[in-house]
Amino acid sequence: MRNVKKPYLYAITFLIAGLMITSAGLTVTSTAKNVTQAHKKNIEIIPKDKMCVAASELMPLQQILRTKVSNTPKLLSGTDVPIFSSDLTNQNPGIATDGFGNILVMSEETDGTTTNLWGRWSTDSGNNWVDESQIMGWQLDTLYTWPELDYYGKGKTAWGTITPGLDSGIVNYIGLPDITDPTIPDPNNPDGWTDWYVDWGGSQLSASNVDSTDVACYSDTSNIPNPEFWGLVALTGDQAYPGYEEDNTMMFSYMVSGGQVQIIFFYNMSEDVFNMKTEIDQSNARFYMVMGYQNNVQHADGSEVVYTNVSTDPNWWQTGWGGFYFEGLSNADVVTFNKNCYIVGEKINGSQKDIVCLRTSNNVYNFTESVVSDNAADELYPTVAIAEGINGPIIVCSYLRGGNLYVSTSIDGGVTWDEQENPINDQTGTVVNQYDTASLDGRFSVWTDKRNTPSEIYFDTTVPPIPKPILNITSIKGGLGVSANIENIGDADATNVVWTIIIKGGIFGLINKTVTDTIASLAVGASEPVKTGMIFGLGTITITATATCAEGRSIGPINKEGIQIAIFTIVK
Repeated sequence: MRNVKKPYLYAITFLIAGLMITSAGLTVTSTAKNVTQAHKKNIEIIPKDKMCVAASELMPLQQILRTKVSNTPKLLSGTDVPIFSSDLTNQNPGIATDGFGNILVMSEETDGTTTNLWGRWSTDSGNNWVDESQIMGWQLDTLYTWPELDYYGKGKTAWGTITPGLDSGIVNYIGLPDITDPTIPDPNNPDGWTDWYVDWGGSQLSASNVDSTDVACYSDTSNIPNPEFWGLVALTGDQAYPGYEEDNTMMFSYMVSGGQVQIIFFYNMSEDVFNMKTEIDQSNARFYMVMGYQNNVQHADGSEVVYTNVSTDPNWWQTGWGGFYFEGLSNADVVTFNKNCYIVGEKINGSQKDIVCLRTSNNVYNFTESVVSDNAADELYPTVAIAEGINGPIIVCSYLRGGNLYVSTSIDGGVTWDEQENPINDQTGTVVNQYDTASLDGRFSVWTDKRNTPSEIYFDTTVPPIPKPILNITSIKGGLGVSANIENIGDADATNVVWTIIIKGGIFGLINKTVTDTIASLAVGASEPVKTGMIFGLGTITITATATCAEGRSIGPINKEGIQIAIFTIVK
């Protein structure tokens, strides 16, 4: 890892829904400086100038329900589970989890001419998967590839994207209000799972040859540029905005009000970029894009990272940019946690390729390198994620070696790494050797497997789970008051369980009462009845019940409508 770039100077041009608006030039003073690495290598930061922006309208893609029925496999501890298999090739999976056992995997299924995009989910950490008769997907008319997913941090919401293939200016935004139910809506996606697309090919922007995309979601809704902002889709490709034409450039976009997306592209670049990966640090809203680059006249081929901070300013993207070149680093991936950024990639070491990690704290002018794995054989196509550990976060990095998927973990912030003895795949030599062959989220891994023909998607865990309680609310009843049952269906005891029941409605809407209390402890498998006491009123009510504890989570809130309440009569 050596020379590096950038902060920027900008001249900005807008295209909003086909109208040309030209702004005055905006000058940003660079505060970057050269620093010396801990390992005594200098990183040179080179200014870059000019960026412009465009926007276009959203258009929905058709949703198609898959009807194939087959037996659903059950996960045995440490055993590979086939998630997608058919008479077509399944490959390049994406995965998202909410951190509480809900997992969604999406697969690219192709006949070599067109692509089907399918999603399959589990609600119990991969022990069981929804039957194939219920999975959801879309039929796409070209060779789309590389589905990517990211958890939004609100309920069970995630967003995704997929790369459309060469000669295409289409970019996809896949909205997933609930990763375990395609029918549940939200304000951005009133039909449930929705695939939106923007066709830049026919606009003045005229983007084409989109050859890589990734998605990064943001969870702190107090610091978003607009109410529709859930995160960003970053991509690489060509753009032909009149006067600012650029091949193999970086771009990103996000939703704004009025059913549009704002598109930002970089021009006057001194290199060609590809294989985009992106991430938003949830602790400080720092937005990173990491990608490969070639044909830079000053620097050997490698990878680069650029970054800035998302804010409530609608023009947040105009300022604060910085970045680095990493010469000789290829196929990079990125993850962030609590103001720390970790970039993993391949690096040539003599006659072989090893996996290294470049890490930085909030001082982004200083990246430090550590070795993830340096086995004698080539190690390829790394991916990286953060998993929860007993004593803090665990950085998990998977990579391909000899047709097997290996995993190394770090518990000290990427300083040292420990490779697991055995590969994740149980059958030796079955992982397909290609870019984006595997995907990680938390402690869960999915990959493209060739043990059968055509290739399939398999799932397994990378690090052991932490036992947690899960609170479920059942048996909500009306009568003289309201009663419910709270049960612990997790695998650890719960303490300080706070439950709340909100009752609204009745004749003329006169009933409006909130009752809350605490259960000191609730063992695994135990349940506890709770009651509100007598409530005076009559008629139909709506009940919202919640239960929370410090150690785990609640399935809820649970809403019940149409329950009857009376002074003397209990009616279910």
